[in-house]
Amino acid sequence: MNRFKDKICLITASSTGIGFAIAYRMAQEGGTVIISSRNKEHIEKAVKTITNAGYKAVGFPFHVGSNQNRTELLEFIKKNFGRIDVLVPNAAVSTFFGDQFEITEKAMDKMYEINIKSTFFLIKEALPLMRGVKGANILIISSYAAYEPDMTIAFYSVTKTTLLGMMKTIAKGLYSEEIRVNCIAPGLIKTKFSKELWDGREKETKDYMGVQRLGEVQDIANAAAYLASSEAEYVTGETLIVAGKPMSRL
Repeated sequence: MNRFKDKICLITASSTGIGFAIAYRMAQEGGTVIISSRNKEHIEKAVKTITNAGYKAVGFPFHVGSNQNRTELLEFIKKNFGRIDVLVPNAAVSTFFGDQFEITEKAMDKMYEINIKSTFFLIKEALPLMRGVKGANILIISSYAAYEPDMTIAFYSVTKTTLLGMMKTIAKGLYSEEIRVNCIAPGLIKTKFSKELWDGREKETKDYMGVQRLGEVQDIANAAAYLASSEAEYVTGETLIVAGKPMSRL
């Protein structure tokens, strides 16, 4: 398929894990993807993997929590591409694991800064490159924990619930500009980021699932390829749960 032919796709935290899987899929379907994260070595490896496969990718090291870095990234995109067709704010951190009442203010502030605040301001600052672009859309990455909090990562769950509300307000605010805004809530996906939640207890986790396996990054890439494409042009303000089991909604 070629759903992203000639599209410029910015995916944050995209040198590994879910972000890389989304970027690879969009490149595979004709897009030019911008690989961004803090680790320059990981970026170079990701870009090489995509370009060696015959697809289009460029890298840009940046920290989503830095105002200056966000400005530099968007100026780079403006200079080299002139627009953004698809924006996927994927960057997130989980800085505390354990009893929620043991969390420190510093750990809470870090999750608020990256998971919530930086997502909002990246979207806000990217809008000038998306306005007037036919089919432009934003895809926020939340989590199954937004609906069913995992008590070992309680405040992380709170930040992901907050993203659901943010997505709805931004979607409504951009109706008139025909920029769609949607969200994916991944379940427990087998990545390095989520390792503490599944490592050593895969059987227990599978027994809890409706689909008897852990999620793979490709499951999220498949969903992203649909929601960010013209096939979903009548879908906005919606969250697609990709969690391998039925879940109650807010």
